Amino acid sequence: MHLHSNRFLLLRAPFAVPTGRARVSRLLRLWRVRTDEDSRLAVETVASELLTNAVEHGAGLLITVGVYVNRPARSLLIDVYDASPVQPVPRLAGSEDENGRGLLLVSHLAVAHGTEPTDRGKKVWAECALPDQEPPLCQSVIRSRHALNAPGRQDASATIGGALPPPSAAI
Repeated sequence: MHLHSNRFLLLRAPFAVPTGRARVSRLLRLWRVRTDEDSRLAVETVASELLTNAVEHGAGLLITVGVYVNRPARSLLIDVYDASPVQPVPRLAGSEDENGRGLLLVSHLAVAHGTEPTDRGKKVWAECALPDQEPPLCQSVIRSRHALNAPGRQDASATIGGALPPPSAAI
């Protein structure tokens, strides 16, 4: 499958940030989405910043997180909903400020980002780039099987882990 999506709820509390970040990472592993060091760090940081903003500046008891992967487009979209209608405003943090850099980080790490009012508050979203994605394992196996049956194919030892013996050794 080339498209994946998942939505989950979190209590709007400080522990939602590491919990949500871990859930996003788990989904990528479950879906077998390939990441390199840069994309992994970007996704984790963007998820953390969007969740932190919802926890610190949002409203309501719950926040909703959506995670969407589009393999052909090599993109991952994260959106976070909370009950506050107040739209986030980027600001310049001073060198001594402990807060105020989240949206700036998101703007540098994401290929696109934004915010939209909703009937029940707002949605803040960011799209992160992913590296080239390998085809799912079942497609790789099918392609390897077709390569085995190609005319003039003599050696099958180059298949998945060399698991099949060469045709001359077949019984």
